[in-house]
Order: sequence, then structure tokens, then C-alpha cells
Amino acid sequence: FLELVPNRKIVFTDAFTEGWVPNPDGMMTAVLTFEPQADGKTLLTARVGHPSAEKKAQHEEMGFHGGWGIMVDQLEAVARRLSVPA
Repeated sequence: FLELVPNRKIVFTDAFTEGWVPNPDGMMTAVLTFEPQADGKTLLTARVGHPSAEKKAQHEEMGFHGGWGIMVDQLEAVARRLSVPA
């Protein structure tokens, strides 16, 4: 993780390997933000940057969109288990 702000933000990447060595096969950097809404729900915004158009296309071919949908469903399930009733 590059940045963690509890209940607000998660930033991660595969652009580096152990010891901050650049990863030539790195594909993305992702920023997830969480914003409380007036109705008690949370707005999740996911932004993903790729180092090139070729890497973006490769990521899409690997199932990027479907995989992120699965990740959001899993994240929601974890959040529901961890939430404390009002």
C-alpha cells in the first residue's frame, strides 16, 4: 500500500517490487476513496492509472472490469461484517 487513510482512502500499486525496485511488468496504480453520504451509505470512487495505453489494454484483456466488480462486491461484504449497528 502506498497510502492508507482509515475510512477514507486506499492507494496501492504493482509498479514496484520488494525494496521499492521498479517493476517492469507493473500495470497500475489504484486510488480508492470512500465518502460518507447523507443517507448513511458510502460512495466508493475507484480510479486506476496505467503507465501506457498498451498496459491499459493488457489489463482490460485480463478481465479488469469484471475483476473490479468482484472486488467491490467482496469489499462490501467485508464492510458489512465489520459494521457496527447504530
